[in-house]
Amino acid sequence: MRATRLLLLTEYFAPHAGGTAVYYYEILRRLTGMEITVVTRAHPDAADFDRLQPLQIVRTPFPRIPKVRMVVEWWAQFLVGLWMVFTRRIDVIHAGQVFPGGLAVYSIHVLSGAPYAVYIHGEEVTLATRRWWKRLVVGFVLRRANAVFVKAPDGSMIVYADSGMGGNDDLYVMRADGGGIRRLTRTPQWESAALWLRP
Repeated sequence: MRATRLLLLTEYFAPHAGGTAVYYYEILRRLTGMEITVVTRAHPDAADFDRLQPLQIVRTPFPRIPKVRMVVEWWAQFLVGLWMVFTRRIDVIHAGQVFPGGLAVYSIHVLSGAPYAVYIHGEEVTLATRRWWKRLVVGFVLRRANAVFVKAPDGSMIVYADSGMGGNDDLYVMRADGGGIRRLTRTPQWESAALWLRP
């Protein structure tokens, strides 16, 4: 039996500093028994870093021209991701950001049938939902995802929605190391994700 093949499309990945770049690097470097490919934006120090990693990292262009760079990045990630899904027989696609990357991953899902998961981060949801049309896109991408992950503020737990073996999504929680999975809901309604509230 071959290893599960995972593809992550994300704006940032190490050696970018901080935030989601480090978060995804730390998660993926701990996964075992999987073939992992990351499609992410270019970084000036990436060549030396990428050469030392046990996973494949594909860097896409990120021109320094405002208003053009996001369109170029989206198309590059979409095209490279689609090519990877078909040439590497990817089993599952992960969207590092719900917008605009989630839209690229959803488009790949439609064309390939590969299931997809979306990670949600507080700041990016706030920024992505400031305009009505972005709210529609974010909701659309989340409702169609096979799983949605939300990290606790202290980083110790992850809550996610999963349909399991079909049916509607229910919420689960697990430790950040992947252990201690616990089901939170069992309802006929669709639950996309939960928010962490601080007391």
